[in-house]
Parts: sequence; C-alpha cells; structure tokens
Amino acid sequence: MNNRYLYKAKKIYKEEWVEGFYVLCRGHHYILPVYDLDHGFDERYSEWFEIEPSTLCQCTGMCGDKSSAYILDGKELNADELIMELAERGKIFLNFDRDISKFGVEVTL
Repeated sequence: MNNRYLYKAKKIYKEEWVEGFYVLCRGHHYILPVYDLDHGFDERYSEWFEIEPSTLCQCTGMCGDKSSAYILDGKELNADELIMELAERGKIFLNFDRDISKFGVEVTL
C-alpha cells in the first residue's frame, strides 16, 4: 500500500491522534483506521473516528526521522537528525555553489 494515502488527525472530542484513510461524508470529517499497511482497510475493524478537520495531516510519501516510518505534512521534525539520516541512506546530497556562496540540497526518493 502506498503511504501517501494515509492521514492523521485528532479525534473531535479527544486530544487523541488517529491514522488512516480520510473520509468526508455528509459534511462530517472522519478517519477510517488502517490496521494493516500491506492490505489497507480491514472491514473487521469498522470504526470511523470523527476528527477535527483543522488537525488533518496527509502523509508526504517521504520517510525520514527515526520516530516514524513516514513523514506527515505539518509534522515538526528535527532537521539535523533528518538530514543526517537521509545522508546516511544516500538520499540527500549537500553541494556548495561558490559562485553564489550557498549550499544546495539534492534529494532523491
């Protein structure tokens, strides 16, 4: 399953985060939990959690920091850890352009 279809948001009546598929149904916003990333939604777990739409984050499709397998938009990251981990994996290259005296970053996914 492709992680870019995953979302994360806070439940509407709790400060608890939930991850899964985003569903907009009859003017209400829900997350349909994913219990198995390899196979997607499992109908045996048919809970729909109503969420606060302002907290909705979509998976970027990127992997990075050590605390999670994927990065969601709006997530605060430790840039030093992220850059070092991506560099170790050969996914990021830092270049210095002497003509404009700036560093450039090339990321491969």
